[in-house]
Amino acid sequence: MLTQINSNRVTELRTVLDRSTVPVRHREDMSFAMTLGKQGLAPPWPTGLQQATDWQIRQTMNTLEQADVCVISPGVHAAVMAAPATLERADVTTLDREADIHAPTGFVVLVNRGGGLSDTVAFGWQFITQHQVLPTSTYPGVQLTTWAGRRGRLHEEVSTVLPVLRPQTADQPRDLCHVEHTDVR
Repeated sequence: MLTQINSNRVTELRTVLDRSTVPVRHREDMSFAMTLGKQGLAPPWPTGLQQATDWQIRQTMNTLEQADVCVISPGVHAAVMAAPATLERADVTTLDREADIHAPTGFVVLVNRGGGLSDTVAFGWQFITQHQVLPTSTYPGVQLTTWAGRRGRLHEEVSTVLPVLRPQTADQPRDLCHVEHTDVR
């Protein structure tokens, strides 16, 4: 299924790039950079979609293997879900990766009252380096992935690459990087 999703996404990107001013010789690199580069894969890109899918599966498995795991019981869901709602944009812009993020790779499981796997939702995160082409550059990001239980299995639902705050310097204020959203249902 993930291979088909990758195929659809790359085909859509190629269609868009075919109508753009991106030189033909760069369109393949651009489509992979816009999918896999944003997820942390550095060039050279895979030679086929199956290799890309295999890399994404390894990425997910590495996250799950390395993650600090926190299981949230049903009794404290409301408090856990309400806490982020109190944050303002200014609160988030002062976050420091080194001082405020204690688990660079983590996994939070919210077990619902029903207790069945279909009632479970999970969130995972890991810091990555995003890669882009034209111009070639890298920048930091956090990949967030959500899982939800369906039909007795836990399925990866959405993978999102969020910005990481760039450090503030004398000549450049702290700001946010790029945001990427990938729907993998």
